Amino acid sequence: MSEGKRSRRKLRPFLAIAGFVILAAVGYFGYAVVGSHLEQSRVARTFQPVAAEVVSSALRTVSAGTGVNKPVSYRVDVQYRYTVDGREYRSRRYAFMGAGITDYAEAKRLAGKYPAGKHITAFYDPEQPAEAVLYRDPPGLPVGVMIFPFALFGLVGLIILVYGLRGRPER
Repeated sequence: MSEGKRSRRKLRPFLAIAGFVILAAVGYFGYAVVGSHLEQSRVARTFQPVAAEVVSSALRTVSAGTGVNKPVSYRVDVQYRYTVDGREYRSRRYAFMGAGITDYAEAKRLAGKYPAGKHITAFYDPEQPAEAVLYRDPPGLPVGVMIFPFALFGLVGLIILVYGLRGRPER
């Protein structure tokens, strides 16, 4: 047996361990990310519509870029009030995730939809009525798009694991 084959054989247990660690990490983080998305989607469907009134509306700069490749992002800051079971609540939450908007025209258009005094529909959590949003759609990307990178890294981990356990067939 040549020296190269012996050194590769010594490396196989480490490759098997590395492959297992990659698979375990991909499984853990994949479950956490996809599971969290599915849970947020389930919770979003439980929020109930309620009549609300806009108290104030403004367009805020979230982060100012300092370089050529760092765009400014904006956040629509809408304060609204609504009543559940005779108790008034106020919220500033637009959506489940508070990501900024990089397109100024789009952010301005969105802020313009909520002038003070306008009657709107908000969505509140029946278990915690103080929690409300104006945009109820679940956050994030489609599950299939989120699974793809995990599947890709999982495949790499599986190949490393199998190679570490079996190696290449002898010729």
